[in-house]
Amino acid sequence: MLAAAAVSKKLGTRRFGMVGQGKLNGQVTILVVDDDELLCRAIGRTLNKVGYRVIVAVDGVAGIELSRSHIGPIHLVVADLMMPNGHGLSLVDTLARERPESKIVLISGAVREHMLLSQDRASVHALLEKPFTAASLLRSIGDLL
Repeated sequence: MLAAAAVSKKLGTRRFGMVGQGKLNGQVTILVVDDDELLCRAIGRTLNKVGYRVIVAVDGVAGIELSRSHIGPIHLVVADLMMPNGHGLSLVDTLARERPESKIVLISGAVREHMLLSQDRASVHALLEKPFTAASLLRSIGDLL
């Protein structure tokens, strides 16, 4: 169930926001960006259940817009590498400039193929290959925060 869900349309994208009720009480904010809306929601619910404050965008353009409009820190970003509207590496480059304190986890169905593309980006802190388990996602995030 999405707590405090806000849905808006802009540039043909949908954006969602959730605040966690777990032991972290929403003190850590994570931006999730993936063009697969179902995966976004699943990741958001998983993170929400353990108490992360979650902001979800369904493409890179919406991810940048949400990052720019969000007041306060975004501690970590989970972003798909390949998206039709706003490539993951473009998102990474923008966030590295605008929010250098944010840790970044790239997710992709073809991590091995794209490792060279992201290796020269110091702002990418982890790569996670799809499909992944909730446990592996939480472990990767926990290692970085």
